[in-house]
Amino acid sequence: MKVPLLKATLARTLNGLNDPDKMEKASLNNVAYALTQVHTALRLEEGKSTANVSYADALRELKAAKMELKNLNENNPPAAAGAEVPQTYNIPIIKDPVSMEESR
Repeated sequence: MKVPLLKATLARTLNGLNDPDKMEKASLNNVAYALTQVHTALRLEEGKSTANVSYADALRELKAAKMELKNLNENNPPAAAGAEVPQTYNIPIIKDPVSMEESR
């Protein structure tokens, strides 16, 4: 029942933008806020995202971190027998969000 009710509320709110009496009483900020809240609630009930996530940026940062890790490890070659072992660098394994979506 929530989705149809939210859709009706969203339609009434949008319709209210065309009502001169309501527009005189409510500020544009009030109307915009109400519209945003109803729209967010509707998307949540429909199982859709309520925020934009940039996976491209996250993957770009992860690739840059992996390259930095590779460079750090290449600049610290393995020690000869009996020599002190240099510090190696590691990052936790992070699954690619795209492949995580595909596995669902």
